[in-house]
Amino acid sequence: MDVMRTHQDLRPWIIVLAYILLIYLSLPLMRPLQRRLYELLGISALSLAVNIVLGLTALTVLCLGLRRGGGTALLLLLILAALGLTAVRIELPEERLHFLEYGLLGLLVHHAGTRHGSRLSFPLLLAITTLAGVFDEGIQHLLPNRVGDLRDILLNTGGGLAGLCTARLLSGTSGPPGRQA
Repeated sequence: MDVMRTHQDLRPWIIVLAYILLIYLSLPLMRPLQRRLYELLGISALSLAVNIVLGLTALTVLCLGLRRGGGTALLLLLILAALGLTAVRIELPEERLHFLEYGLLGLLVHHAGTRHGSRLSFPLLLAITTLAGVFDEGIQHLLPNRVGDLRDILLNTGGGLAGLCTARLLSGTSGPPGRQA
């Protein structure tokens, strides 16, 4: 295998690791930022802003699905509706952002894991995304101004799963989630 091909294969994983590192390094800064946003905007306005971002994200994904065809769009709509209902039922806006944060991670992991000759199984991609969320909560548990808990692990996993499923549908990968075609 030539060196240039190896670098091209590693680049998506380097992006995944950089994104995860960004999540982890931002942990000590998020609580003060959150407090400041609550002071400036109030929880209602911040919640509305987060819902608008979630809605625009869902609309973008749905439009991409429509470009791929009706069946893909319908499956994406079902995924987005289920996660949208879950996200709306979560009271705190910062917890709703877990879906976006880990949804993006799911997209990145899927891209890295299904690129070129690398065809990692869907469960392995989900495990990678979930472990990133578990470590995120573990780090938060150690920080004095943060709390890591099981509920957030589930939110992180749900967002990662949504990102992985969305990427899978948009990439046109066929077959059941457990195997690659």
